[in-house]
Amino acid sequence: MKNIIRIEFIGLNPDSHCASMSHFPVLRSLGDKFTVVGVANSTKDSARRTADALCLSHAFDNVHALVNSPEIDLVVVTVKVPHHLELVTAALEIEHLGKLIADGYVGKVLSTTIVDSGGNWADETIEDLYYLFDKKNGATMLTIPLAHTLAAVKDVLGDFGPLFSRFVSRFDTVKVTETGETRKKTAADQIMIHGTLESGAAVSSHYRGGVSRGTNLLWEINGTKGDIQVTGEIGHAQMIQLTVKGAREVEKELMPLMPAASLYEGWPESVTVRNVARIYSRLYDDIYNGTRTAPSFQDAVILHELIDRIEHAAVA
Repeated sequence: MKNIIRIEFIGLNPDSHCASMSHFPVLRSLGDKFTVVGVANSTKDSARRTADALCLSHAFDNVHALVNSPEIDLVVVTVKVPHHLELVTAALEIEHLGKLIADGYVGKVLSTTIVDSGGNWADETIEDLYYLFDKKNGATMLTIPLAHTLAAVKDVLGDFGPLFSRFVSRFDTVKVTETGETRKKTAADQIMIHGTLESGAAVSSHYRGGVSRGTNLLWEINGTKGDIQVTGEIGHAQMIQLTVKGAREVEKELMPLMPAASLYEGWPESVTVRNVARIYSRLYDDIYNGTRTAPSFQDAVILHELIDRIEHAAVA
């Protein structure tokens, strides 16, 4: 029988997106590998309510007590500011894209271009998402959808070289849908980045707040032998089904380049849940096989260093 990894959450709420749509149901579906045994929240009452609602054994109001408990093997942090920047690299389409590039489908990569929409960060929001519009909270268009996309670009095309950036706010206020109240907005709604990858290929990205009536996720990779285009319904590549098309050599029209249908078998139908499940499965295999396939803290550090570079380039 396989060893079961015992997990406790920090910041889990039974009514949250995390509890209802991603981490928690994923772990329940991977019951042959993981079991969720407890939670730590800001208060004992909150932790106990969550534990009771989700049928968990342990409830802590002290993170130190949780991490020192002999009853757990792994701690998952799911507090409000997103900590899932590497999820997109688990997408089957991104993994497939990386193989296409490595196999020389486009030849030498000349450039890559991204034009995406953030969905939020325009001029209206629901109350629960207003925190996204205050850059002090760290949950901005740069740190959520754009960071996911940058993680995918790095995974597929390699590290970034010199970059220049510009942050623009076309909206200084935001209306709260439920009340009609107008509040201050400090997070940028237009983010432009251009420069080169370490390979020398040109890179350009424009993220726009809100939603476009046109294409909301467009990523192109152009090379000496061919071109690849990735599209989606919103600029959060970690949450949506991606469509990959390409053409090379004498081909004149883009044709589907999706992963084989068999690769989706056995994984959840929901894209977000599937990507989370693939991360946990990689983590399980890494723990027991000594491999390094799941994103690590070092990967997160490198990505946050890139985010810092982009922010500093905008200031400069």
